Amino acid sequence: MSKVILRKPKLSEKANDLSSSQNTYVFITSVNANKIEIKNAVENQFGVRVESVRTLINSTKPKNRFTKAGMIRGRSERTKKAYICLAEGDFIDVYGAAETKEEEAVVNA
Repeated sequence: MSKVILRKPKLSEKANDLSSSQNTYVFITSVNANKIEIKNAVENQFGVRVESVRTLINSTKPKNRFTKAGMIRGRSERTKKAYICLAEGDFIDVYGAAETKEEEAVVNA
């Protein structure tokens, strides 16, 4: 069984600004993946050269929900973000990649 390293690209205003100005892309990754695995996964999947990888882990936050049965308490999922800086001249079409993932999910459902 292969380990899923790159879950999805982070599509936000900040991520879009980073990709256009600094050639840095943001991905949501597996919490257990290290920088070397992330670098190899991006290079193999998109065919680009990665200069550096910076990661951060978002901690969980408490979530409460009120239902007819009472209050349900839980926590949000722990996630890991990877900021991937590419070599000069390389780019990733994150919007095309997100659309293909959605199309695959619809086909597989």
